[in-house]
Amino acid sequence: MTPASVPATMVGGSLPGRLTRALVGRNGWPAALVLAGACWLLAITAISGKSNTFDEIAHLTAGYGYWTAGTYHLNPENGNLPQRFAALPLLGSGCRFVPADDPALARGQVWDVGRRFFFELGNPIDPLLLRSRALMATTGAALVLLVFVWSRSLWGVPGALVSATLTACCPTLLANAPLVTSDAMSAVFFLLTVGLIWRMLHIVSLVSVVSAAVAVGCLFLTKMSAGLIVPVVVVLGVVRLGWGPCLRVVRGGSERWVERPSRMAAVVAGVLLAVTMTAWLMIWAAFGMKTGSAHPEATWRAIAAEPVATSRLAAWAQQNGLLPEPYLYGFAYAMVQSGQRSAFLNGRYSTEGWPLFFPFTFLVKTPLPAFVVLALALTAAASWFRRRPPDRTWRHAYELAPLLCFVVVYGGVAVTAHLNIGHRHLLPLYPALYILAGAAALAPGARIRAARWILPCSLALSGAASLVAWPNYLAYFNVVAGGPRHGYRRLVDSSLDWGQDLRGLKRWLADSGLERPGAPRVYLSYFGTASMRFHGIGATLLPGFFEQAESAVPPPLTAGLYCISATMLQGLYLDEAEGPVWTQSSERRYLELREQAATLLAHGAGSSPLADERARGAVLRAFRHVQLAKLCASLRRREPDHQVGHSILVYRLTQAEVDEALRAERPHQPQL
Repeated sequence: MTPASVPATMVGGSLPGRLTRALVGRNGWPAALVLAGACWLLAITAISGKSNTFDEIAHLTAGYGYWTAGTYHLNPENGNLPQRFAALPLLGSGCRFVPADDPALARGQVWDVGRRFFFELGNPIDPLLLRSRALMATTGAALVLLVFVWSRSLWGVPGALVSATLTACCPTLLANAPLVTSDAMSAVFFLLTVGLIWRMLHIVSLVSVVSAAVAVGCLFLTKMSAGLIVPVVVVLGVVRLGWGPCLRVVRGGSERWVERPSRMAAVVAGVLLAVTMTAWLMIWAAFGMKTGSAHPEATWRAIAAEPVATSRLAAWAQQNGLLPEPYLYGFAYAMVQSGQRSAFLNGRYSTEGWPLFFPFTFLVKTPLPAFVVLALALTAAASWFRRRPPDRTWRHAYELAPLLCFVVVYGGVAVTAHLNIGHRHLLPLYPALYILAGAAALAPGARIRAARWILPCSLALSGAASLVAWPNYLAYFNVVAGGPRHGYRRLVDSSLDWGQDLRGLKRWLADSGLERPGAPRVYLSYFGTASMRFHGIGATLLPGFFEQAESAVPPPLTAGLYCISATMLQGLYLDEAEGPVWTQSSERRYLELREQAATLLAHGAGSSPLADERARGAVLRAFRHVQLAKLCASLRRREPDHQVGHSILVYRLTQAEVDEALRAERPHQPQL
């Protein structure tokens, strides 16, 4: 008896009630569809009140440009397919786009083009963005159903519903599924590709080969990390040829069985070559079969000179015309950027990341009930398999090979990666882990008595956690990290603060009466790409990731409300900051720039000692950044007075507190 055929009376005795039986039915599909619908609804209602996140402006602009102008050099590093998919609701809407001869468009400056497309050309961006998000949220529902189908083949209907429930309640999925980005779609195609490749390695037919090829092509068009599927397929091929059964080959209405390992290897190599060629053609088709170059030769010479081997490989492929030039440029750009990026973890700063970054994010951003179910699944599977005959135990373990292989390979690469900017990069791991968690449904049959109440309670608590976290799923942290209120002390960037709460800040300021005459002055340092002017925020602007202040002159810092994005609070992207620390060298730099800025401001723009206005602006800009870094160093030592969506922290400061935070301290001179 396989796990998939375990009677429901033995596995699912803890699912009482007529409503439950009606939802579960014989095959579990009614409940699975309800869970998928709930996932979509939670995701889209949570994001509907949020401003655009950091990357959405680039993804949606590029996708619309692909469809309407063939501008494939816009944002190619982030996946052609998800950007096209997200832009579908905009087609036929009459949106204005920048003219074809626009210099920013010609140079591929997607942030400049996106700013105008979103906020300056009069497009009704709010309803259009909501439509795109509603479409993207279907990736979350699709993932729930894929998890259900795969888990049911292993553990039966009860186990499939355990897996689907955990997936539907996953805060990481609920946060990322509705966003106009590539993360949730990459999770869908990673799971689909692993499953379809594994199926093709056992049954070779037109349907299995074509479906696997399409999945692989879609994966490589979705995210540049798709190359991780290559070692997974290699390992699965070894497992298949070394320990799998005979290979079934279906051609037309006949079938035959291949038994000899050498012939099986030849057939497998042939179908994998066919899959590769199909994916290659899909990539060319997605880029309009264009063979020209959108980037100058100097750019490609610089790419070829990079120490990253994959960049040199991309340059060689571009030189020989093996793939579309924008695709190769996007791949090379992504590989170079992943080598060094500013990262934050528990008060520490690094440009190379930490091996413990993703294990830590998994620990603090996964609901604790999910860990209970995973532990129960491991215990139940070990007990259940131990009581089976060895040959059956081995066969069941063999069926888990694709999931285990993917978890090990993907998780291993994540641990060694330098790109530690967001927990979202672990999203493809969750579906595989939750399918394995379906083994928890075996617990009653494995004579684990406590499972009859532990399992339903854990699933109920998972659902409760997702409801409590609504609508701030991106800022979700479990109690191990102190909850979302203390999340900014643990992680920033897209693990918490992706610019999504600017609209929420506008509502809070209006509801609190802080936009009325006579209200305290509001200062804002924002990490994101949403427009202050578009959202009607009249705050005094402090430095942010994208400068939106009209003047380089530093504003006077007085008593008032200081609204600081969590990422900016930790000094991650302040040019003159050394991350979330304030050192003696930071203090010396502050004193130096303060004196220079005072001199420049005293002389005025026309009589500045610096004849070059560009140099003058650079000094003033540097002082604004180091001044904010010093202020944030003081604010990090106190609790915020209010939090907007847990990503924008609000501090009420008196003039004395501002002066104390900016008070210069002469650093100690090193002794000779």
